[in-house]
Amino acid sequence: MLQADISDILINEMEYLSEILHVDIERTKYEGISKFPLYLRGQFEFDILSFTGDSVYLALRPKEKMALPRLRKAYLEMKQLTGLVCILELDHLSKYAEEQMTKEGIPFYVKGGAIYLPFGMYLPGSNTRAVKPIEVISYSTQKLLLAALYKRWEGKKSADIAEALGVSAMTVSRAFDEIEGAGLPLVTRMGRKRYFDNYLCKRVYYSLIEPVLRNPVKKTLLFASMPEEGILCLGGMSALAHYTMLVDKPYPTFGTTQKYLKSIGYSQYDYVPLEEEPAAVVNILGYVIDDFDSKAIDPISAILSINETDRDDERVAKEIEKLKERILNDTGA
Repeated sequence: MLQADISDILINEMEYLSEILHVDIERTKYEGISKFPLYLRGQFEFDILSFTGDSVYLALRPKEKMALPRLRKAYLEMKQLTGLVCILELDHLSKYAEEQMTKEGIPFYVKGGAIYLPFGMYLPGSNTRAVKPIEVISYSTQKLLLAALYKRWEGKKSADIAEALGVSAMTVSRAFDEIEGAGLPLVTRMGRKRYFDNYLCKRVYYSLIEPVLRNPVKKTLLFASMPEEGILCLGGMSALAHYTMLVDKPYPTFGTTQKYLKSIGYSQYDYVPLEEEPAAVVNILGYVIDDFDSKAIDPISAILSINETDRDDERVAKEIEKLKERILNDTGA
């Protein structure tokens, strides 16, 4: 095969992997091959893969079809020689080899097939059950995805997630279906059980889920009088001001669910017409992550609920980016 043909294949494979992961991947030649044994140099191509600039791996691409014992031996030897986490790039892989390598923790990906990466992401091959594609995730699924971001869930069982979110096991099962249907590689299987598996850093994880996130506001109410102090969490622009250096609007914005608002007797409040300035704005949300902050809804949901007019304000846009930076800093909250 010509070198140009090989380059085209590698570019296509990077596009495939980038599309699956929803992250940018940069490929560069590994410069230290002179220290490798001759037999490895003759059998493999070596490249560095950089995932969104945060995670670096050594890609091993066999020049010919190899059986599992040879792949295993080369993987273990290269890992010891370089000290890097290695990924095998393969054109074909038997179902038995796929199962064994996954069980042994040997990362790999097969073009158009199974993927098992170092941070725990596993997408089985063509024997996987059909998953219905979706375009818009539900509010309960978004709540799960954001809770996983804040709480750094790794290898979380569905029963544990249901308990943590205060929802039924069926709700979590439907959320897993939606996550798979949205093409997010965050649900893994062990036999008949499914787990939420995320070993990505916060920044890569957020870049993965961001395209499917939606505005959590279902309805907006304009109150003629101020709600009793302390019974509602800040939402929208007020929540954003709470987390940043922004100055809030003349009236506060709150965020809550329809169920909670009904429980506190919101029907006692009068509303004002759209053209009048309210005493308070209440956003009815599709979900609330209860244990993030006692005074405001979680920051990502606050950002998502900001309308386009406010987003166009340069100061607001700048503070949103600063807030995201703080949230996605793996050494911070």
